[in-house]
Amino acid sequence: MADNKVPFMIVGAGPEGRVALDILNLLDVVVYGFISQDETQLLKEVNDILVAAQLGSKDCDTLLQDEHIRLIIAERDTDKRIELVEALADAKAEIANAIHPFNSISPYARLGRGNLISAGAVIQPNAMIGSFNLLDSYVSVETDAALGDYCTLHAGVRIGREAQIHNEAVIGMGAIIHAGVRIGEGAMVGPGAVVLKDVEDGQTVFGNPAKVM
Repeated sequence: MADNKVPFMIVGAGPEGRVALDILNLLDVVVYGFISQDETQLLKEVNDILVAAQLGSKDCDTLLQDEHIRLIIAERDTDKRIELVEALADAKAEIANAIHPFNSISPYARLGRGNLISAGAVIQPNAMIGSFNLLDSYVSVETDAALGDYCTLHAGVRIGREAQIHNEAVIGMGAIIHAGVRIGEGAMVGPGAVVLKDVEDGQTVFGNPAKVM
């Protein structure tokens, strides 16, 4: 992922921040600390690592101008994730991917930046993963499938060949998206759903086969 001498900071000190920290520790990189929006977390420790800065403060703004630092986005809520990325628009520090070492990602897959990918992921050849996505444990993305930006794939999600998952979609735990199916922007797929037909922008579907709720 990166030279292990390059320092990292994790933006978000909640559950996803702890996942990101575990990934970085396994990759044996230097972690300077967490950046949080929550003033009450400042200077507290999260799994032995300090919440070193509050996003939006002068100290944090100065820190973010260091082009040698790499940033990891660690936030589950889609709107908050977008807000974090927008708040970092002027930062010289680079937003990087955090990818767990225990997974299988084809060298022919294409990934954007700012993705948080947990253990057990399988991303097949010529799959396309955009930016600022959250992929929980044991997600699989098959050949030629495409994932947009700011998507959330909960644990055990399976994305079939040539399926298209558009921006800000949320796919619940264990859901199956069949080959060639389109999941629209901002759509939500319930846990365990089996999606055989396209889901329009903003729709919510549940069940097997999945139906609009």
